[in-house]
Amino acid sequence: MIPALLILSIFEFTPLGLHAATGPTATLALEAYGPDGRIMSVNDFAQMTSHTMLSKWTMSLNYGVFAMGALPAARQLGPMFPAPDRQYLAFSVPANQSVYFTSLWKADGIGTVYMRADNAGRGYTVAEGASQVLQLPYEFVLSEYAVVSRIAASNPAAITPSSSRVLDQVAALVRTATSAAAGGPRAAASYQALAVVMTLKEQLAIEVANAAISRTGYRNEFVWNYEGFSSWTDQRFVPLYAQTKAAGFSTVLTACDWNVISPSRGVYNFSSLDFQVDRPPGARVRRRL
Repeated sequence: MIPALLILSIFEFTPLGLHAATGPTATLALEAYGPDGRIMSVNDFAQMTSHTMLSKWTMSLNYGVFAMGALPAARQLGPMFPAPDRQYLAFSVPANQSVYFTSLWKADGIGTVYMRADNAGRGYTVAEGASQVLQLPYEFVLSEYAVVSRIAASNPAAITPSSSRVLDQVAALVRTATSAAAGGPRAAASYQALAVVMTLKEQLAIEVANAAISRTGYRNEFVWNYEGFSSWTDQRFVPLYAQTKAAGFSTVLTACDWNVISPSRGVYNFSSLDFQVDRPPGARVRRRL
């Protein structure tokens, strides 16, 4: 079956911040599969890389190719175009330059999160005029597994026996995916691995952080936004303010609406700001505008 992942062409959409290669180029193409092991349709891929926050707010086109070492907030490499010989999404990238692909993706057990495919930290380097096809989510699994392996290897004393056993489980799932003879079975095994490796990555981050806290103690210079509890001045949250301070937050960032303070030229009323500064009583935290 021919992959059907043609979402957009460069003539239909040009993302903000897209950076077209000016020198020799190569092609990085995507071949994505669903959890059932079947190659995705156009609509499947669009749904996989979108996320509905509210009924009126849907984020789409949440994917891109970037240079290794650059954050996803940087200008992405491109442009996107339909590959001439097969019907899938492709990117024109600088030749002989290490790049990675990141995308919003869905998987059982973790929901919708951003994942990264970077060839286990080495990036993908494609020669001039050549092309490379990334099978998704298999490439996500290899790269995310490399991340958790590095975390565990760098912090052996911080990793709990339970997490070590889960890491062994992930290794077995990755071997199953790698040994699959075709893209479909490989994708099905990859989704199973993703459900474990992504949650394990979060757990390892917690364990490493807890180990650091036990060595050095809690930090006490965090700042929290006044909207963190809906309102800094809401007395219902006074007990939570105390808990937040105990957790290491020493400063609250408050808002100052000049239209309220000075509704007209020469007229000033600082009572609303004073109210914020004075609340809640006994919190003993610094206020910052």
